[in-house]
Amino acid sequence: MKKTILPLIVSVLCGCTGSPAFDADSFSCTVEPFKGGASSAISFTFDDGCPNQFAKAVPLFDRHDLRLTLFIVTDWVSDWGMLREASASGHEVACHTASHPNLAQISADSATVQMLSAQTVISDSLGLPACKTIAYPYCCPPDSALVAAHFFAARHCQGNIEGAVPASFMNVSSIGCGSESGYNSAESILSLFGKAESDGGWCVLLLHGIDDGDGYSPLAYADLEKLVEHVDANRDVYWTDTFGNVAMYARERKSAKLVTASVGGSSATLVLDDGLPDDYYDMPLTLRLSLPADAAVVRVSQGGAEVPVAVRDSAGVRYALFDVLPNAEPVNVEI
Repeated sequence: MKKTILPLIVSVLCGCTGSPAFDADSFSCTVEPFKGGASSAISFTFDDGCPNQFAKAVPLFDRHDLRLTLFIVTDWVSDWGMLREASASGHEVACHTASHPNLAQISADSATVQMLSAQTVISDSLGLPACKTIAYPYCCPPDSALVAAHFFAARHCQGNIEGAVPASFMNVSSIGCGSESGYNSAESILSLFGKAESDGGWCVLLLHGIDDGDGYSPLAYADLEKLVEHVDANRDVYWTDTFGNVAMYARERKSAKLVTASVGGSSATLVLDDGLPDDYYDMPLTLRLSLPADAAVVRVSQGGAEVPVAVRDSAGVRYALFDVLPNAEPVNVEI
């Protein structure tokens, strides 16, 4: 029996027709617009710390192993324990200022105090580095330079779906949802997801309350549950993650330079740099590598550590997807 199994294994590893090889002239490896090779990105962002965000939304996302963003007004927080639990589960706790003023109607000094004091309180209360994203109260931003000095992305609310790389990271558009919006049901919001998919864009949802009596413009929990179940069931289509993670990926991708250091035979070496400070930007980027049709096995490593690889076929084209860190060791590929 062992003599029968061994030749079968060897034939699979060798691709049956001899060793596969890369063609240097047609070699293709690119950075994917979204993590994991998804067609689009979805971010669920919740403002003001309404009670049902903790009682209903966070547990729902936890059950589906998905992450949301909580934009917090620090003067309104009565229980930092709930925020610490949410943060420990991977949810983003980010800045919505100290007392929720209109930042466009106060002085630059006052706006800076509002943003930085909230940033400090969140950091100290959660025992984490300073949060990196902010949402503007009343959708009214101050001067962008004030914000850019302390945050790498800010959520506005122009009501449109962003591209894979936003036109302005200090004014990332979001779409208000709930009873005070035209997007007040699962069906209407799913239409936004469909548009994000077809456009290859990033859909940022702006939410407050969940169910009646729980904050501004509440959305029914049953509708939120349908949305979460939908993105969970379609992870190849929607990369669902925090506002900060999607924004960081977009910033790194915008600056990324991928160089093929060498290619020949069954191996290739790639170098990925984004020129951004590593102590701040630490999001792996997804690479898509075209494969020869006879490549049965793909092995990828970075700095000697094996990198997980997903091999897919689309319209007769075979390719591999894998995540690597920019500004790190070269990436080695073998087929």
